[in-house]
Amino acid sequence: EEETDVFRRMLQLVKDQQQALVQDNVAAVQDNVERQQLAAQEVALIETRRIQGARGIAERFGLGEEGLTISRICDFFEGADRDRVQGLRESLLDLNAEILQANRNNALLIRHAVRYVDRSLQLLKGGDGSNRVYQRSGMAEGISPGLRAALNRVA
Repeated sequence: EEETDVFRRMLQLVKDQQQALVQDNVAAVQDNVERQQLAAQEVALIETRRIQGARGIAERFGLGEEGLTISRICDFFEGADRDRVQGLRESLLDLNAEILQANRNNALLIRHAVRYVDRSLQLLKGGDGSNRVYQRSGMAEGISPGLRAALNRVA
């Protein structure tokens, strides 16, 4: 249950990040990434405890720990406990799918922002992305050594 709480927080953080990306709020994105890192650390600690618990179950029942998943652990419970563990498993799977989808959306937003910045830089450098510069004759010749050199150039 602790793990589902952290995953719910992570999902909200990813959704907040999406909002910050749409609003072009760099400070909020940076803050959000830091909070996501803290949540990921919490998940890692919980996962470590889960693995230790799985090892204990594996030893108790003489099983190999590598194949001991939550669905397999459900087999060792009965009644309400089994239903609770299965419910947690379903919640985790659903939350994971939502987080993955939101992360895909955020990655798409970031790629679009990077393309926009790249295109803006191309326009500042000469428009067509060829890195050519106009000479005093008015002809496009040569290759510009880069945006900084083009902007610092004295005519």
